[in-house]
Amino acid sequence: MRVATTRPLSTDELLEFELPPPSAAGGGNISGRARVLRQQTYGVYALRFERLSDEARAALSRLAG
Repeated sequence: MRVATTRPLSTDELLEFELPPPSAAGGGNISGRARVLRQQTYGVYALRFERLSDEARAALSRLAG
């Protein structure tokens, strides 16, 4: 995952996130944790998903697919 933010993030920082569900899918928000891997450009960071429920993983797969 990639995120843009005005708050500086540190490499290896653990973040919690919550995303709205895909509009066509309905259901609840997608939530989980992600770890900062690196800063790609100013204010843009590469993250790795961690601690995702099976439901969150399936919802993210639908978003990406």
